[in-house]
Amino acid sequence: MWGKTILLFSFVKYDIENIQYIDESENYIFMCNHQSFYDVFLLLTIIRSNVVFIIKEELATFPLIKFLVTRAGYFIVERDNPRKSLQVLLKASQFVRKGESIIIFPEGTRSDGKTLLPFKNGSFIIAERSGVKILPIVIKGTSEIMNKDSYKISPFKKVTLKILPPITTEGVNMKNIVLTTKKLFEDEFYA
Repeated sequence: MWGKTILLFSFVKYDIENIQYIDESENYIFMCNHQSFYDVFLLLTIIRSNVVFIIKEELATFPLIKFLVTRAGYFIVERDNPRKSLQVLLKASQFVRKGESIIIFPEGTRSDGKTLLPFKNGSFIIAERSGVKILPIVIKGTSEIMNKDSYKISPFKKVTLKILPPITTEGVNMKNIVLTTKKLFEDEFYA
């Protein structure tokens, strides 16, 4: 509800392409490029099923945010602690294997909106271990609504979300999952 409310009051227009790729009877690893905090509001609006995010620890440093994300069941990754990060990723793999969906930003942080940042391996560990399909979503335009260095929303802008065909991961090695996913993102983002 809060994602839809923020979208409504920020007067942002958004187009969604290929919504038919989201099958409500299936669970996914939703992978999205990341330009702005505004991405979260959009994703919570278009994905109707219950879904949790994998977030970096720095976002959970504020007590209220930590309480909310913990209560919502989000997975918090400590990027400076590889061992703990791996434990979280393995738990997330079990979570999606049980039929739940997650959203992850494989870049690990927000970009400038003009380029894709290198993808981190964590997302792909979850995909390989769980065998759950990746559903890539390419987001364009949110960096103009909410700059990565600001919490201010600039209204009356337009955003495009393009959902790409699901990527099968069951029985596929991580290297091939990474190459396929990166190519899809790059081809669409830079088109």
